[in-house]
Amino acid sequence: MVKVGLEVSLYAYGPVEGVPPGVTVRDAEPVLPFDTMRRVNPDHPEILDHKARLQFSDLFRLALMRAGKGFWLDTDVYMLRHFLPDPSKFYLALEGRQRFGVSAMYFPKDHPLVKEVFRWVEGNDLLPSWLRFRRGVLRPILYRLVGRRMTTLDAGTTIFGNDGITLLAPKFGLFDSPAPKSDFYYWTARDTEKIFEPGSAQVLLSVPDIKGFHVHRKERCNEPPVAGSFFEWAVRNVEGRF
Repeated sequence: MVKVGLEVSLYAYGPVEGVPPGVTVRDAEPVLPFDTMRRVNPDHPEILDHKARLQFSDLFRLALMRAGKGFWLDTDVYMLRHFLPDPSKFYLALEGRQRFGVSAMYFPKDHPLVKEVFRWVEGNDLLPSWLRFRRGVLRPILYRLVGRRMTTLDAGTTIFGNDGITLLAPKFGLFDSPAPKSDFYYWTARDTEKIFEPGSAQVLLSVPDIKGFHVHRKERCNEPPVAGSFFEWAVRNVEGRF
């Protein structure tokens, strides 16, 4: 991100070690108070629970939009060229035929989708209104039948992320002008492991107008890079920057 000329801020709720040169660490608390996690979901598991962090991250990036803090990129997005969206328009690329990815995301601070999400956050309803029948009606009934109180995490880790935004998309016309899948999601799911295979560098680097690549599956990042792979090219491309 830094190498392609982006001004990069890393938001955190505490000290962070090993931050690369050119990255500014900023306090996340003013963007979204940490106790929001407990208020939104009183029965949340331990804060360090992986799924809880994933869900809170989705909510945080929308809070960042509300605060007008710029373009969100997941830390596992590898940027291939400088890119910033038009500040007057939302930016979301499709990661599937009818599903938005949220690893690269931008909304103007007054966008109605952002307001919709935080109306719920600041309200008293247990679950968001945009959930479909299975998650929003049937599952709560089943939980009540067994004597359990359903939480937002029980409704799914992505209700503020991919799934939630995709469900809200028709209401706000997001499908009218989505960004191309190839912008950040040329390969998705299991196919992202192709970046570790020979020849993948040539493939990805020849994609017209590609902005970056979301490394969804990272298990093989600890393996020695294979010659001709995109992973090998990416490692060489940032040598000496850490």
